[in-house]
Parts: sequence; structure tokens; C-alpha cells
Amino acid sequence: MTLRGMQPALGLAAESRTLILEGAIVQRRLLTLILTWTLSLSTALAATPAPQAAPQGKSQKKAAAAATPAPAPSPWGFSSSLGASSNLFEPGTPDHSADLSLTLIPSYKLPVGITLSGRMDLSHPIAPESEDVLTVARTTLSARYKGWELNPFLTFTPGLTLTLPFHKDAIARQSLILGASVGPRLTYDLSRAGLTGVSGLLELTLGHNLHRYETATTGRSNVGPRVGAMGVIGWDLPVAYGLRAELAMVRAQGWSYRGSTASQSFDFNQELSWQATGQFSLAVGHNNAGSALAANGLDSNISFFNERSSTIYTSLGLSL
Repeated sequence: MTLRGMQPALGLAAESRTLILEGAIVQRRLLTLILTWTLSLSTALAATPAPQAAPQGKSQKKAAAAATPAPAPSPWGFSSSLGASSNLFEPGTPDHSADLSLTLIPSYKLPVGITLSGRMDLSHPIAPESEDVLTVARTTLSARYKGWELNPFLTFTPGLTLTLPFHKDAIARQSLILGASVGPRLTYDLSRAGLTGVSGLLELTLGHNLHRYETATTGRSNVGPRVGAMGVIGWDLPVAYGLRAELAMVRAQGWSYRGSTASQSFDFNQELSWQATGQFSLAVGHNNAGSALAANGLDSNISFFNERSSTIYTSLGLSL
């Protein structure tokens, strides 16, 4: 059997059970490590005591303020988001689903202008008819350079992302070993062109997944090479401080190891957010995502709204 060859059904079943067990152990250990680290980091960032100085007169205070340099910002950062989402089916029906989600993103800025970050997305169903289990929906490690300003409106920032196989489907069904992608990104700010508050980004993703086998346990081809494009445009609304409307669009396509098209997908997201303070934010939004092709494989399935696949969500964000 080759690395990506077709596996016998009985052997794959036994190996899948082993992979599920190994993946569950790794998930628990990684989750414990990340939660412990992020809690310690957020506590340290939020509660660093300031040194106490002896009482001074006004002239002494002004002189001391002028002579004392401003403290260097910490290279460490942390952000998280707690959210809830639901599809549009009536609660209690077989098609209804609702989830709680938690995103954890610790980061570190290197002196050379590169930011290293990790991201873990956790999901837990809250609908009574759903299985009560916490899952790791996504785990990535990223590095992104601060970029180059091409002109007053555009900044180019290259990045690299590794996708780790901690989702049970990625381990058991797809036998994923690792995913890697490069993401050249253009960020734009049109305020300097007279469009106050309008900004966003354009990003192209070129990646490749490495699997143990060419096919999943479902019989479908695993995705090897993949390409994606994302566009985001947002507007800082003048009606209230910190209020922003944003539209995001993603289109992706993947190929099997033999070169045939294995997947085509889309993702539309509309969000209204409010930056309440420098650390806390609130958001509500609508999302529709899925296969770019209809069930017949010919017609387009791309739409901003679909009563069967659309979801609504709300989230609370924290940044330190």
C-alpha cells in the first residue's frame, strides 16, 4: 500500500479507531495547555502592577515626565471571542442546530516585524437534539510579516499558515497529516481617497494538504492542492463611535491528488460590530456557506442567503 493508496476497509476501520483515540488524547492535552497558557498570559497582561514613585511637586512631575521614556509595548498579545449561532430551522425540529463557539488567539511580535500566532476554534452544540460534546473545529499556526506600504492606500503583507489535524473528521475520516498555505494579502484604506471609514483586505491563498491516504473513509477524494480568494470591505459608520458594518466573501477550490476537482465552496458573511472599549467588542451577523455547486453538479449554489444553510450569530470579543 502506498502512502496515498486505497486502503482496505477492515484495516482502515481499525486504524481510524486508533487515530480517533490518539486525536482525542492530543486534543485534551493541547486544550489544557492552551487554556492554561492563555489564562496566565491574559492575567499578566491585564494586571501588571505599576512601580510606585515618591511624591513630587508640579515642576518635578513635568521634568520627570519629559525625561522618562514611554514604556515599550509588550510583544505578547491575546484575543478571544465567545459566540453563539443557530440555523433558521424551528427549534425542536430534526434539522435545527445551534452551537456555542470559543476562539483563542495568542500572538507574539518578533523584533524583525513578524507576528507569530496560534488559533484554536472550539465548538459545543447547545440544541437539545444534538450530541453534547466539545470539539476542536480548527487549529492553525501562522506567521505574518508587517508588510510594505505600496502607496497611501495599499499595504502588502505576506503570511504562512499551518493547519493542524485536531478535528475528529480530519483525523478519522480524512487521515489529514498537515496542511500548509501561503497568503499574500493586500489591505486597503480608502479614507485618504475621501471615502471616510472605508477599509478592508484582499487575500489569495495557495495551499496543499498532506493526507495518509488519497481517499476519505466516505469514499470521496481528499483535497490536496487548493486555492482560495477572500475579499473584505468594511465601513466605520458615523452614527455611533466604534460601530462598523462589514461584508466578507470567500471562494475556494480544491483538487484531488490525481488532479480532478474535489471541492468547490463559498462563504458569505455580513456583520455589524461595535467596539465598546479598547478591549471589548460586540457583534451580530449572518453567514451562508456551502458547496458552490448545486446537487446536480451543474447549477450554481452561491447565494447571500439560503433558508436551509444560512446561520445567524452573535459574539463577544476580548483583546489584550
